[in-house]
Amino acid sequence: MAASPEYVDPVLEIQAQRVFELSDEQVVSSLSMALQTNNKPYINFFNNHLPLKSLSAFNYWQLQEASLEQPNDALTKQYARQALLLDDKERLGLDRTRDIGSAYRAADDNWMTNDIIATLDRLDERHESYFIVGSEFNNVPGGSKYLTVPFELGIAMPEWNGRLKLRTDSVYLNSGSLTYYDTNVEFERDRVGQAFSIGWEADNWQADIGTTPVGFRYTDWVGGIEGVTEWGDVTLRGNLSKRPVTASLISYSGLSVTERTGETTEFGGVTRTGATLSASWNDGRPYGVWGYLEYHQLTGNNVADNDRTSGMLGTYYNFISTDKEAFSLGGTVFYMGYDKNVNEVIIGHGKYYSPQNYTSFSVPVSYYRRHSFDWTYGVRGTVSFSNASFDAPYNIPGTSPSTSQGISAGLQLYTEYRISDHWSFVGYVSQQFASDYQPSVFNVYLKYHFDSNWRKARLQPDPLRLYADYF
Repeated sequence: MAASPEYVDPVLEIQAQRVFELSDEQVVSSLSMALQTNNKPYINFFNNHLPLKSLSAFNYWQLQEASLEQPNDALTKQYARQALLLDDKERLGLDRTRDIGSAYRAADDNWMTNDIIATLDRLDERHESYFIVGSEFNNVPGGSKYLTVPFELGIAMPEWNGRLKLRTDSVYLNSGSLTYYDTNVEFERDRVGQAFSIGWEADNWQADIGTTPVGFRYTDWVGGIEGVTEWGDVTLRGNLSKRPVTASLISYSGLSVTERTGETTEFGGVTRTGATLSASWNDGRPYGVWGYLEYHQLTGNNVADNDRTSGMLGTYYNFISTDKEAFSLGGTVFYMGYDKNVNEVIIGHGKYYSPQNYTSFSVPVSYYRRHSFDWTYGVRGTVSFSNASFDAPYNIPGTSPSTSQGISAGLQLYTEYRISDHWSFVGYVSQQFASDYQPSVFNVYLKYHFDSNWRKARLQPDPLRLYADYF
C-alpha cells in the first residue's frame, strides 16, 4: 500500500535537493514514491534526471510497476519500452540499444521480460486502431447454410479510455430443402441482408447496439452490455443482451408461406433476450475451474414465446503452458432446457433446436504451438455423451414426446500468421461428428493495424466473431 502524500512529500523534497548525490536505486525509489502518490511535480522532476543515471532494465521494470498505481498509460509505456530495450542490450551484451521491434523479437522467456511484454501488449491493444475484413461459412445439416462477410473499424480513443467500434456484416442465407409440416410441399429460400452496429469497448466493460440484417423478412434492433471484474483469484463476468437466433432461415430471417386457403402468413425472426453470469478461478497453478448460468426469453413474429435456461461447469489441467506451446485436458458438464419444443417448419414454430432437457458430458483436449515469431497453430478435439428429451412439438395435435442420446465428437483447427507489421491473418475450422448432426464452420479474417504492430502472433488464435454471436 502506498504511503500518504503528507508523509511522502517531505521525503521527496529532501531527495530532490540532493538529487545529484543519489544512487541509481535511490532515484528509482524516489520516482516510485512520486508515481504511487501521483505527485506530478516530483514525477516530472525525477523523470528529467533519469538520463543522468545509468539505470538497468530491472530499474525501469520497477518504475513500470510503480506507474501502474496511477492511470498514466504514457508513462507506463515509456518505462516498459526502456526496460525491454535495456533487457535486450544487457542480455545480448550489445554496445547500444536496438529498435523496439528487434528487442521484442529477440526477447527470451523469463519472468521479468514476459511481464514487460505483457504490459506493452496490453497498452498497445488498448490504444490500437484497426480494420478487419473476414468471411464465415456455416453449414447446418437440415437447417440453413449461410455466408457472412463482416467489416469492422476500431478507432482507439485513449483520452476516453476505450475504443469506438463500427461494424457491418453482409449475410447471405440459404434455407436448404424445407418441407412444410405434414405436407409434401418442399421449397427452398434465399435471403440477403446487411447488419449494422456501433459499440464501445473499454478495459472492463463493453456495449453495443445494432440491427439484425436489413433486407431479411424481419429486422429488429439488438445489442448488449457486459462487464468484468476480479475478486482475488476469481474473475466474474456478467452481461445483458438481445441477439438473433441464427439456427435457421426461419429463426434468423423469417419465412412467408401460402396456405391451402390462399392466405399468406409470415413468421420467424426470433431473438433471445436475457442475462449471463460467468465465473472462473485460477490461482496460478496448472489447473482451474469455470462455469456460467444463462436465462433467455425467445420471441418472434407469429412464433410461440419460449424460455431457455442453461448452465455449464468445467475444469482443466495445463500439462504444458509456455510461450512456445500449450497442452491441456479438461472436462465439462452442460445443461440446457426450453419451455417449448418449436423445431418444426410450421407457423408458430421458430425452427430452432429446443429440447426440454438436454445434458452432455464432454472431454476436451487442446494443443497449441508456436512455429515462429509470426506463425502459430492449434488443434482442439472433444468427445461428448449427450442425452435429450423433447415434449411433443408445441401446439401440434397428434404428436408424441421423444428422446435421443448418443456419442459425438468435435474437431477445431486454429492458425494465426503475422504477415507484416501492419497485417495479420487468422483462420478457424470446426467440424462436429454425430450420427445425425454434423455442422461445420469455416472462417478467416485479415486485420490491418494502423500503427506498426511488432507483437508476435498469439499462441492461442482468436477466431472471427460475427456480430450475431457477440456476448
